[in-house]
Amino acid sequence: MRAEFETGARLSLVLKVQRRIIDWFMNHIGNMDKSLGSYLRAEDLKHQRIVVNC
Repeated sequence: MRAEFETGARLSLVLKVQRRIIDWFMNHIGNMDKSLGSYLRAEDLKHQRIVVNC
């Protein structure tokens, strides 16, 4: 992509960059954020158990 950019940005480059960003966001949301959500829910449950047992 860098070489393509250096020779002059064209619509095809814009579309490639757009696709890469969309893919990155979808992967990030689909994997990282879901994993973080699972972790945070588990931690919240642990905290709730500690408060109830005190």
